[in-house]
Amino acid sequence: MHEFMKKLHRSEDKDERGFTLLELMVVVLIIGILLAFAIPQFLKARSGSQEKQAQNSVRVALSAAAQYLEDNGSYGPNADGDAMVDVIEEYENSITYAATSDDPIVVAIEADEFEATFVARSDSGYCYYINSIISDAGGGTPGTRYGVSQGDDCTPDFANASHESLQAKDGWNKKNI
Repeated sequence: MHEFMKKLHRSEDKDERGFTLLELMVVVLIIGILLAFAIPQFLKARSGSQEKQAQNSVRVALSAAAQYLEDNGSYGPNADGDAMVDVIEEYENSITYAATSDDPIVVAIEADEFEATFVARSDSGYCYYINSIISDAGGGTPGTRYGVSQGDDCTPDFANASHESLQAKDGWNKKNI
């Protein structure tokens, strides 16, 4: 027991040292460098996920419209006289449908008998459009077109007015914005 007390007493006599200012500054510098790389990567990933959410909402709405089209033969009113816009939630209710989109899970829809346009805005400010034409009887070329824009006008009317900017391909291209 006596030996233990001597060791204990000896450790109390030693000079206890902390970190120097230089050591603390080096640690802060290293943390700063790590954050300089991590924050931009985080923001890029966040923006990408926001855009994917809006794109997914528009694709889901197109899928619901395809089911409506299968049941009714056109994008026009069904046998009960209900417009697709009014009954599409029966086909897919995981997203909200409205006249304009200001949210990734709100899809704006405009449809007539032969054509339907779906729009959603991402939180990063891009509007994603899908325009589907099922027959040339309405004056358009049949097919599915994708478009993306950046701005305040995130409505089907804007997408319909700018058909030339909608690409007839499987996806969105932001290079021309």
